[in-house]
Amino acid sequence: MRSGTVMQRSNLSFLVWYKTMFLMTATKKGFSSKEIQKQLGLRRYGPVWSMVHKLRKAMGKMDARYTLEGMIELDEGYFTVESSEIEQEKGVRGRGTAGKINTAIMAESTPLEDIETGTRSSQFRYFKAKVLTDHTAGQVNETLHGSISEKSIFFYR
Repeated sequence: MRSGTVMQRSNLSFLVWYKTMFLMTATKKGFSSKEIQKQLGLRRYGPVWSMVHKLRKAMGKMDARYTLEGMIELDEGYFTVESSEIEQEKGVRGRGTAGKINTAIMAESTPLEDIETGTRSSQFRYFKAKVLTDHTAGQVNETLHGSISEKSIFFYR
């Protein structure tokens, strides 16, 4: 049954959707829409791009349902995005250069200390990542407010 799911009104098979979900979640690096098209042996890029973006949007909605609690470590990172994906989002056609997006990375952590050696490390439970459009304090505060519990303690790395 596809009704009421992200697969509603799709002509792609369940198997294609499930294989795509597996590919998107099985590795740390992830897969581009183009690579998923290649891995699944699909001829047309458009339906694959649409499916991947529907899945990413659904994953983002799920991510928004919970907040991080306890000790939170915050950092920012720059991630390279394939030009074709940026151009698809902006409605631009043709070839271009790869772009970078600035992202706030938040991790719920538990500090651990080895009693024998005294070395310290962190164990992470959950992560959140939010794309930052600018570096203003207002946007960082807005990102933190919506992502972590008010009782949390956070560290900026």
